[in-house]
Order: sequence, then C-alpha cells, then structure tokens
Amino acid sequence: MILHEHDSGVIFLRTPVYNLYGASISLNLHKKYANGMNKLFFTFSLCFITLCSCSNGEIKKELYSLNYGTKAERVATLKKEIEVHSDFENAEFLLHNSKGFTFHINTFYLPEYRDYKYVIKLNPEDIDKWLKGLKKVGPSESFEEWPNQLIRIRKDEWSLQSTPEYYALENKMVYVLVYRKEGVIFKKSISL
Repeated sequence: MILHEHDSGVIFLRTPVYNLYGASISLNLHKKYANGMNKLFFTFSLCFITLCSCSNGEIKKELYSLNYGTKAERVATLKKEIEVHSDFENAEFLLHNSKGFTFHINTFYLPEYRDYKYVIKLNPEDIDKWLKGLKKVGPSESFEEWPNQLIRIRKDEWSLQSTPEYYALENKMVYVLVYRKEGVIFKKSISL
C-alpha cells in the first residue's frame, strides 16, 4: 500500500492487493480526510477497504486425506477442522468448506456450505463420547457408498468385521456409522 500526496491536496492510495473480483484497488482521497477530526474516519475506511480486498485467490476449499501420507499427518489435519471428543490414531477424510480452510476477511459476508465426511479409529471405550446428542436409527440411503469411498485406497488399515450401528442427529444432516468392536466411527455432516 502506497500513499502519495499530490500538489492539489489529493492523497492517492495505491495497493497491490486485489479484491474479490480480481480488480486492483486504487483510491483518490482528498487531503481533508487525512487531517483533524476525520482522521479516525479515514483510518477506519482505509482499514476496512484493505481488509475486504485481501484475497490471494488460492483459498483451499477441499481437504482430502489422500494428500497426506502418514497417519500422524492425517490425524493432525483432521483435528484442526472438527470438534474432537477424544484422541484417535488414524483418519481418512474428505472435507469441503465453501469459505475455505484458511481465514480470509473477504469471505465474512458469504454464506457457508460444509460437507464433511471422515472416518476415525479410536479406543472403543471412547466411542460414546462421540455420540452425544445423536439418536440410534436404522440403516438408510444416507449411509450408502460414502463410507466405502473414504477407505477404498487404504482399505487394509480399516478392518471392519462387526455389525455397524447407525446414528443420526434429528433435523440435521449428520450421520454416524459405528463399528464398536473395531473402534471405528464414520461421520458425514452437511451444514448450510
């Protein structure tokens, strides 16, 4: 950001950042806005415009566990993005967030859409900590396909032999599939 004062008393603001639409921001402000009682207004306006225009165009909107080689990397990444109720030792995930996974001020006014699908392996004794507020339900279309899609690449790390239990959150799009004996929880959560 560069401020230049012209002989005519006009202050030129040039900034190399781009707004949401990719246009460079360039403002011409009269000198009177930078002096006296209007200094606070000028500072606030300048900060607001700068913050609202900050965008690098590289917002990561999807996180996929296939991009992380080790269990430790996958677990650490997932722990940053979900509400954690206990420790877990392995994870696979496909997370989509329309606002992205890095905070950018120019997205504060946009609606958010999240589609989180993940599976974790944990101590079987901790499973009930992850089921608070969920209601046990019967199998339905909501549980088809997505669990197998999550583990299809590293299937050898996810031995599933027991009969699954199905859970859902009433009036929400949250579905949980539990293999209690193996200590495995699949979760799908969609929020608008």
